[in-house]
Amino acid sequence: MKKSYVYLLTTFMLWGSLYVVSQFVLGKIPTFTVAMFRYLIAFIALSLISLKSEKEKIEKSDYKYFFIMGFIGYFISVDCQLLGTKIAGGSMASLINSLNPVIISVMAMIILNEKLEMNKIVGIVLSLAGVYMIIGTGANIQFLGVLISFVAVIGWAFMSVISRKISNKYSALTLTKVSMLIATVCNIPVSFLEV
Repeated sequence: MKKSYVYLLTTFMLWGSLYVVSQFVLGKIPTFTVAMFRYLIAFIALSLISLKSEKEKIEKSDYKYFFIMGFIGYFISVDCQLLGTKIAGGSMASLINSLNPVIISVMAMIILNEKLEMNKIVGIVLSLAGVYMIIGTGANIQFLGVLISFVAVIGWAFMSVISRKISNKYSALTLTKVSMLIATVCNIPVSFLEV
């Protein structure tokens, strides 16, 4: 049980610091170029790791899910996350992205017909209230950055819910590796235009 808490705290620290590091890097390297290299490096690393595992054949009927994961989940969502971080700042983007569990719960209810239990409803209400209390209605908020960060949250939530339809058929390694390849391919022309 203690290990679980250590892993959870480590995840919080790494995830939170990602926004600060992204904000720093985005001051030096263009947004979509950063994203393209993230995906490319991830794809190469996952491909090397997958050399040791059994190759999985992807069914044609599942191509659309992989495309949604790569295009909407990574290309659109993570690129918007980086752009939102650049415009709104690391702390604001991090705060907006903390809404992911809330939006995922709502989308799972709509798309997968999952029931929202009372504890989830209370959690959603408390999360929204917390975000509102922290953000408030201050005049220093970069509306465009917040809007783009919210698009990132919606895209990631949609991908997370849709990926449940095939997550029991393929390994996490295959799901992520193929998604990274799709995101890399989508990002190459955008990065080229940006540079």
